[in-house]
Amino acid sequence: MKNTTILVVEDDKFTARSLNHYLVQLGYIVLATVDSGDEAIAKVKEFSPDIVLMDILLQGSYDGIDTSQKIKAEYDVPIIYITSGAQKELIHRAKLTTPFGFIIKPFTQEDLFTQIEIALYKHSNEVTLKKLQESERFLASITKNIHDAVLTISPNTEVLYQNEAARMYFQQMIDLTTPQLLVHYLSCLQEGFAESIVEKVRYKMMGIPLDSEGNECAATIQNRTIWFQYSIDFIEVTSKNQQQNIVLIFRDITNSKNAQNALKDSHTLLEHRVEERTKELEQANGLLLQEVANRARAEARLHKLASNRKRLAEIASSILSKTSLEQILQLSKNELKELIPFEDFSYFTTNEDTSSLEKIIFSYDDTSVIDKVIPLSRSIVSDTYLQGLSILLNNSQLDPRSYFNEMTENSMHHMLCFSIVENKQKYGILCISRFSNPEFTQDDFDLVQLLVNYIAIAISKAQLFNSLSTSESRTKVLFERFQEAVLVVDGFGKIIDANMSAVELLGYESKQVLLNVQTIDVLYFDQKKREQFLRTLSLNGYVKDSNFVLKRGDGSTVSVSASAIPIQSIKGQVTLYYAIFSDLDKYKDSLEQNVKNEHLFSEILNYFPYFIAIIQKSVVRYSNSRSLELLGYSSEELMSINFLELVHPDQRSEIIERNIRRLNGEDFDPYYFLRIITKNNVEKTLHIHSSRIIFDNEVCVLVVAETATDYLKNPILSK
Repeated sequence: MKNTTILVVEDDKFTARSLNHYLVQLGYIVLATVDSGDEAIAKVKEFSPDIVLMDILLQGSYDGIDTSQKIKAEYDVPIIYITSGAQKELIHRAKLTTPFGFIIKPFTQEDLFTQIEIALYKHSNEVTLKKLQESERFLASITKNIHDAVLTISPNTEVLYQNEAARMYFQQMIDLTTPQLLVHYLSCLQEGFAESIVEKVRYKMMGIPLDSEGNECAATIQNRTIWFQYSIDFIEVTSKNQQQNIVLIFRDITNSKNAQNALKDSHTLLEHRVEERTKELEQANGLLLQEVANRARAEARLHKLASNRKRLAEIASSILSKTSLEQILQLSKNELKELIPFEDFSYFTTNEDTSSLEKIIFSYDDTSVIDKVIPLSRSIVSDTYLQGLSILLNNSQLDPRSYFNEMTENSMHHMLCFSIVENKQKYGILCISRFSNPEFTQDDFDLVQLLVNYIAIAISKAQLFNSLSTSESRTKVLFERFQEAVLVVDGFGKIIDANMSAVELLGYESKQVLLNVQTIDVLYFDQKKREQFLRTLSLNGYVKDSNFVLKRGDGSTVSVSASAIPIQSIKGQVTLYYAIFSDLDKYKDSLEQNVKNEHLFSEILNYFPYFIAIIQKSVVRYSNSRSLELLGYSSEELMSINFLELVHPDQRSEIIERNIRRLNGEDFDPYYFLRIITKNNVEKTLHIHSSRIIFDNEVCVLVVAETATDYLKNPILSK
C-alpha cells in the first residue's frame, strides 16, 4: 500500500468527496479526481497511476466501460468499477473489460481497502505471470536454435523433450508424442555408450555424485563417426509436487577430437624425429668442438672487420663532403692505406667517344696524374669496365702497369678491380694492386667494395653540383623562378641549397643562416610526419602533396603542402632530392573565390545525385538538395542544428575523433559508413567520403555521400 497512487473517475461530487476522504485516510495517494472519460484517459497518460477507480455510469461521450476499454488498450493499469446497482446488461459489458473488482454504492472504508488491495495483488500476479511466460518463450527459442542437442529425461529415463539439434543428430524424425526410452532414443550411439549414459542418469536421480571426467560418447551417423561431450543435471522445480526431471546436453566435439588425435600422431612422429635428431647431434658434437676452435679465429677476424667498417663509415662521411674527383680519390687512397696495405692505386676513366680508357690517376705515387690512352681491347681493366664487373684476382701475370711503361718483367701480382657505377652511369675503374704476398682476401674485397660504393656516390654528387654551380641559368630556373620554397637535401638530411622563397617561408634572416641548420629534421613539428615523408619517397620514388606543419626560424609555425623529387639514388636509396613546400594559406584566396559564387555553386551541386555538405566545427555551412531530401530538413533548419545530432549516438565519438584528425591534416582512409538519424527519426546508413578544404577562410570538412543501398547497387563501387 505504501505510495500507491490512485486516479478517481466519478461524476457525482458527493461520492467523489467520500472516495477522496476514505482513500487519504487509508494512506493512498490520490493523483486526481475527474468526471469524464476524456479527462480520465488524459490523466492516465500523464500520471500512470497504480490503480483507477471508475464510475461505471459516467456522463458524456464515454461511459465508464467505454473509458476502461480505451485505457486498457494502451496502458497496463488495473481498474475497479464503482456502481450503484447490478443491471445485467451493464455487468455483462463490464466483465468483457476484465476489471479487477466492483465496489457497490454505498460503500465503506473497509470495502475500498479490500477491493483495492485484492486488485493490486491480482495485477502483481498477472505481471509476474507475463514475465514468466516471456522467459519460457525466450528459453524455448534459445533451446530450439542452439547447436547443442538438448533432451529432457523423466525419472523413468523416458525422453520427454528434444530440441531441433537433437532431432537432427540422433535422426529422430518424428515428434515425441509419446515418451521414448532413452536407451532406444540413443540407438545410433556406438556399442556400450547408450547403456552407460542411462546408468549415469539413474545415478543422478538417486543423488549419487557423478565423475565429471570421461563424459564422452561416439555415434555413427551416415557412415561418419561423431564424438559428443555430454552433461547431466537436474532441472530446477518451483514446487515440491513438481516432477524432478533431468536435462541431458550433448555437444559436438568431433573437430576437437580429430585435432587431439592428430596431435597424438604428431607427438609420436616428433618423438621419432627427436631420436633421430639426437643421433645427429651426437655426430655433430665432434664437429662442434672443431667449430669452437675455428670460432676463436673467426672472432678475431670479425673484430678486425668491425673495426675496419667503423673506420670506413667515418671515411665515407669525409669522402661525400668532397666536390672534386681529385679530392675524392686522394682522400680515398690515403685512408684506405691505413686499412689494407697495397702498392698501386689506379683510376681509369673513358674518353668522350668511350673507345678507350684514359686518365690514370695516382698510379704508383701520391701525386702523379698520368694522361695515357689505352684502347678498350681485351684486358682485365677493359673487361671490368665494359661488363660493369668487380673482381678479385690473385697471382695474376697480367700487370696493368705494363700498359703504361716499358716494363719487361712479367712479375706475379694480386689485384682488386672495381667498376665505378651509380644509377647505371659508368664513371670509371678503380684498381688496387700488390706486387708481392700476402694475397687479397674476400674480406679485403668486401671492404673496398663498400668504399667504392661511397666513391661512386661522391663522384656522382660532385659532378651534379659542379654542373649546378657552372650553370647559372639552370639554378635560376630551378630556384629563383619558383614561387614555392625549394630545398636541395642530401640522404643525411643536410640542406645543401635553398631558394629565397624557402628562406622567406621558413622565416630565416638569410640563405646562409638556413644552410647552417644542422639537418632538415629540426624544421619538422612532428617527427613522425618526417619519417612518413621519407618512407613514401623511398617506396614510391616521389612525394606529392603531403600536408604537415614546419617550424620557422622566428619560432612560429607554418602549414605546408610538401612534394619531393629525387635527384640521385643508389640501390633504391635516395641520396639527394628536391623538397618543395607550398604555403597552404596562399591558396585560401583562390579557393574562397570559387566557393563564394554561392548561387552557381549550389545550382551545379543540386544536379548531383549525391549527399554533399560542408561542415565547420559541427555546423552545416552548405548542403545541396539531395542532402536536404535524405535528412528531411530545410536548409535553414539544417544550418541551425549541430551536425553531431544527426549522427547515431554509437558513432558520435568516432566522428569527433575523425574530424579532429582531419582538421589537423592527418592522412587516413577517407571512406567509411555512417549511420544518421533523419528529422522523422528514421535511421539511414550512408557511404561517406570526407576531405579537408578551405571555405570562407576557414578549415572545413567536405562530405560527399550516398545511401548504402545505392552504393551496394553499383557493382564496381561495392566490389
